[in-house]
Amino acid sequence: MTAVSGSPSARIRFISDLQFGAKINANAYTTWTNKGDYVDILGFDVTGTGSLGMLNMGSHVRIAGNRVHDIPVTDCTSDGGAGIDNGNYSAQDDDIIGNIVFNVGDPNRKCPRVHGIYHSNLGGHIWNNIAFHNEAWGIHLWHAATNVIVSNNLTFQNGEGGIIIGAGDAPGGVVADSMLVTNNIVSQNPKSIKEVGRTGPNNNYKLNVIFGGNGPELQKGMLSGVLHLDPKLVDFHPTALPPHSGTSDGAPSVDINGGQRPTGVPPDLGPYQSDAKLGSWPWL
Repeated sequence: MTAVSGSPSARIRFISDLQFGAKINANAYTTWTNKGDYVDILGFDVTGTGSLGMLNMGSHVRIAGNRVHDIPVTDCTSDGGAGIDNGNYSAQDDDIIGNIVFNVGDPNRKCPRVHGIYHSNLGGHIWNNIAFHNEAWGIHLWHAATNVIVSNNLTFQNGEGGIIIGAGDAPGGVVADSMLVTNNIVSQNPKSIKEVGRTGPNNNYKLNVIFGGNGPELQKGMLSGVLHLDPKLVDFHPTALPPHSGTSDGAPSVDINGGQRPTGVPPDLGPYQSDAKLGSWPWL
């Protein structure tokens, strides 16, 4: 567990010198719990024997460039499980950026509470992540999640679906609203993008690629520019999508490799920018 906090001008940074080179493997319910604010966790390979890979309870935390995988979540309990979990309903402005999250739970069991990426608080960004072969949803926003940007992610072959947004239980009284969901590639999931529970009218779903699966299923959200195309993924890269076919709304300035997305033209869809040079690690 890490509990030290930084400040806006002096963040605490935990960095693997070689991306994925530092390996964290714990025989515990949670492999890594962070309780500090203004913290960066960058570039680790995280696995374990429990139900949570990385649990963040702080505010203004950036979890970026990690590989989180093979979290078994052996029991389907009310607590569920996740690869990366921003789990403090009272926290805010947490970012999950450029992570690869896979094999969390068992997609064949289909426990509805075991996800790749889980975000449950105000604000923040879910950018440039790859979430696949997780038991329920690749990306799940719930509880107190409002005003979140979910852009340029790739979710595929998850047990329940690609991206789900809603609210309904603790802490109570929250309406999932003012979400911006753009430039995502959602492929080969039983369900694609879904709203459920208490959702508002200001959620904007714009220029997302959907291939296979039901949906989008929206309650009140605004939908535009859905591309029903097979991205034809090769090593996580879409080979059948034209470059610069996304939107700058909500898009991060870099891709999953830290390469600069071009300015003045639309970005690519998904986590990779085809004409970007590799950034130097750590790119955040």
